[in-house]
Amino acid sequence: MSIQAKLMYLFIKAMHGNSIFETIEGAREMMNKNAIINELPLTIPKVKSKITKKSCKGLSTYWFTNDGNAKDSIILYIHGGAFVNQPSPLHWRYVDKIARSTGTPLVMAVYPKAPVHQFTEAYDFLMAVYSEMLDFGYTNIIFIGDSAGATLSIGLAMWLKEQNKPMPSKLVLLSPCVDMTLENSEILYVKQHDPMLAVPGILEIGKEWSGGADLCDYRLSPIYGDLSELPPTLLLIGSYEILCPDARKFKELADRAGAPLSYREYPKMFHVFPGFPIPEADKANKEIFEFIGKTT
Repeated sequence: MSIQAKLMYLFIKAMHGNSIFETIEGAREMMNKNAIINELPLTIPKVKSKITKKSCKGLSTYWFTNDGNAKDSIILYIHGGAFVNQPSPLHWRYVDKIARSTGTPLVMAVYPKAPVHQFTEAYDFLMAVYSEMLDFGYTNIIFIGDSAGATLSIGLAMWLKEQNKPMPSKLVLLSPCVDMTLENSEILYVKQHDPMLAVPGILEIGKEWSGGADLCDYRLSPIYGDLSELPPTLLLIGSYEILCPDARKFKELADRAGAPLSYREYPKMFHVFPGFPIPEADKANKEIFEFIGKTT
C-alpha cells in the first residue's frame, strides 16, 4: 500500500468510516434523508468535458463529450452509491477522466434509487437508456459501473441476453456487490479492514431496494445468473472490501462457465479505489483504459 493510499484509508476511516452501514438504524437514517435529497436538482462540479443533460423516461442522463470522440463507440457509466446515493463529486470527476482519457463519449445514467424506488424501476430506466444508444447507431457500447452501479451493469447485461437483445461489447466492474445476501463466511475475516462498508446496513438497504423480491434474483445478486454469456469483462476490487470474498467466488464461477472475465484484486485496497487520487488508482485506470481499447 502506497503512502498516499494509507493516508486516504485512514482519512476515510476517520471522516466517514462504515458507521452508516454498521447498524440498521444508520442505514435507515441515510435512506430517509436521501428520499428527500434525491428529489432535488443535481449539482454538477466543473469538469473539462462538455456535459449535455438529456431526459429518458422522465429521468436524467448526462452525456460527456470531447473533441475527436469516436463515432460508433460509447460508454454507459452506471454510478455507485449503495443504491441510495446520487453521484458524488468524486463520480463526476472520475467519469470526466474516463471520457477524456479514452476519447469515447460517455453517458452517466442517474437511475431511480431506494427507498422511494426499487430495482425493477432502475432496470427499466437503464434498459431505455441502452435502447436509445442503439437507436442512435452506436455499435460498440461498453458498460462501466462502480459499486452498486457495477452490480447493475452485470444484471443489465444478463437481462439483455435473456431478452435476446444486443449485448454490450465489454464490462468494466469496480467493486461490485455480486451477492446481496452477504452470506459468505469469509466476509467475517475481511470486515475488520473495510473502512466504508458493513453487512447490517447493506442488508437493510437491500430490503428496500429489492421491494421484497428474492435476493437471489440475478438482477440483485448477479452471482446467481448465467455467467456463461458475459461479454469480455474486467473486474477490479480491493482485498480490504467485504465484497471481495464474493467477487473471488464470482471469478471462480465465471471461469467454470467459460466466461471471459479478467479479475484484478489489489492488496489492501478499499472500496472503488480507482476513483481516488492514489498511485494504485493510476495503475488500475491504465489497465481499464487499455481494456476499453484506447490509452491516454
